[in-house]
Amino acid sequence: MGQASCILIIARYRVRLDLLIVGRVQAR
Repeated sequence: MGQASCILIIARYRVRLDLLIVGRVQAR
């Protein structure tokens, strides 16, 4: 269970990072 939650947290972080990167690229 601990591993599954860790993967979920990492997945959420990755999605946020991807959105931030896409937003910056589009802003340019």
